[in-house]
Amino acid sequence: MRLRWVLVAVVIVVFVCGCEFDDSAVTQAADKAMDDGDPTVCNTLQTQAEKDSCFAWVALGLRVPDACTLISNKTNADSCYSRVAIASGDFFTCGKIEDTKQNALCKTMTAGESTAGVADSIKDKIQGNAPVYGETTFVKGEVMYKPAGSSEWVPLTADTKLRIGDTVKTGEKSKMMYIGGEGDKKHLEVIPPGSEVVIQPPKEEPDPGFMIKLENVIHAMNEADKPGEVFLGTR
Repeated sequence: MRLRWVLVAVVIVVFVCGCEFDDSAVTQAADKAMDDGDPTVCNTLQTQAEKDSCFAWVALGLRVPDACTLISNKTNADSCYSRVAIASGDFFTCGKIEDTKQNALCKTMTAGESTAGVADSIKDKIQGNAPVYGETTFVKGEVMYKPAGSSEWVPLTADTKLRIGDTVKTGEKSKMMYIGGEGDKKHLEVIPPGSEVVIQPPKEEPDPGFMIKLENVIHAMNEADKPGEVFLGTR
């Protein structure tokens, strides 16, 4: 049976929600619901607590967040969305979580390689072969970006490639830094907390022989208090 391995987890769910029910009945119903691909099979159970637990396991087993909407308790529904999002690496499912803290935690835990892949696919679809303008080198806290021409915000990671027209948004306690330009026109730009900045070519000419040093980068990240280019280097 597909759900035998989650029996202990079901007991944990019972403890968290303060409910009592026949976990074997939940297991059987959830197993059948997944085999049939039909979460409403859970409605054959006796109590609402049993139904809610069944919906949660079907959502997780099939990676179908819509099954979470059938859960009557909002707190348990949030937990359902979080488990499905983390298990499938689906950043966007986290947006359905009503609890602010759990929503943020879910986004943090899913902002990895899978969401970076989503970001890349969005950029490729919209921008085609648009040249890479900047490479992200440092991200602190939650930072989002929106590819030029897109309405979708996606997590920005230390591997994100930026293009002219992309928009970067930092939270109140987050910031990021990227290296933009090519050759001797490279520059270092810091985007401080609480900013929304459209990636543009620098307004100034950077120093010839531009060179980034780790101690300067750290200093720039710590000291920056407004958007703008930070040029580091020696003549």
